[in-house]
Amino acid sequence: MLKSIRCALLVLFLPSSLALAAEEAIPEILIKAHATLIGSPNVPGEKLLAVSFQNIPHWHTYWKNPGDAGLPIKIEAKLGATSLALRELEWPVPKRYIEAGDLLAYGYEGDYSLFFGVSPEQLESLKGAELTVAPGWLICKHVCIPGKAELKAQVSEGLTFSASTHADFQVPENELMRRLAALPALSDRTAELDLVLARTGEKKLALFYNLETKANKLPSKITGLLMPMPLTPYNF
Repeated sequence: MLKSIRCALLVLFLPSSLALAAEEAIPEILIKAHATLIGSPNVPGEKLLAVSFQNIPHWHTYWKNPGDAGLPIKIEAKLGATSLALRELEWPVPKRYIEAGDLLAYGYEGDYSLFFGVSPEQLESLKGAELTVAPGWLICKHVCIPGKAELKAQVSEGLTFSASTHADFQVPENELMRRLAALPALSDRTAELDLVLARTGEKKLALFYNLETKANKLPSKITGLLMPMPLTPYNF
């Protein structure tokens, strides 16, 4: 049962967006968040912390690689004052956005969830304790507004936990399992895709690709063919 929930939102209007903000009112609630523990279908003894979000229509947050602008969602879990280093699962496939100034961004609209593995050792320390899950985000439309929430509740001896920013927002476990199953999975390089990175001029590189599609199925215009991953040394 929830012991307490605290939610704090920080609002910052970027100077270049002040005129637009005057023309379009900013809704009071831009995003709702919910955190809960669910069973892990793949790792025995492990549970998953599912952190779910619901953006209001037409507003988006950012993927782990936000693109040309923006900030990725950040999630911190704490047991008392001690941070919990949780195993991060792959993020859902993001959408592409073209923002003001022709900036390319990757992120999320609507409903989505991020998942983190909680080891058996960590679960033992959680029993009967208060767990705090603190997500932070940048949500954008005609302006960009940073926000954060503090989801805090007691973990029962049976390892149940649920905390929300709003009482009317919770995600059923069967829906969380559906989202979990839809996460990207590592696979061998497909023979249908051939990539070539070539030098095309002084300090210029070009990426060429050949794609053999089945049944004339083309890549989604919403997600695109490639999603650049923020990996060293390319995460600057």
